[in-house]
Amino acid sequence: MDNLKVILKEEVIKNKIQELAKELDKEYKDDKPVVIGIMRGAIYFLTDLTKEMNIKLEIDLMGLSSYGNSDKSSGKVKITKDLEVDITGRRVIVVEDIVDSGTTLNYLKNYFINQEAKSVETISLFIKEKSLKLATLPDRYLIEVPDDFLVGYGLDYANQYRDLKDLCVLEINN
Repeated sequence: MDNLKVILKEEVIKNKIQELAKELDKEYKDDKPVVIGIMRGAIYFLTDLTKEMNIKLEIDLMGLSSYGNSDKSSGKVKITKDLEVDITGRRVIVVEDIVDSGTTLNYLKNYFINQEAKSVETISLFIKEKSLKLATLPDRYLIEVPDDFLVGYGLDYANQYRDLKDLCVLEINN
């Protein structure tokens, strides 16, 4: 059986999201941005964030994979579900669950620029401590987390543990 240790309670996460929603409402009040959640992990973040926002917006989802069933990134990004909304000339807010290696974030920025978005803002709910040294950082991140393997609040291991309300460190027992 795997061991889970809670490191961040749901209430703390939701408070940070509420603060972010207020900031985004002010910054995007004259626009109708497209808020894009990166499946599947960011769905919890996307849902909580957009419920707190009070501006007009559109939501879309994009599926990417760089982990598969491993606890290490493969370094290659694969699109598993593309956008349905045309983002040409639109302001885009990309919400990602966590920045670890920066591979996905770098891929996304280039992808949306090539799609001719008017602007692209990347927001990560979590960022790993080691990731703060990367060349490509999100425009915003809400919570710095340890470099451990994390699950809960959308983060998974082999598509398990996403539904945990709190953020937890996972110790895998083989």
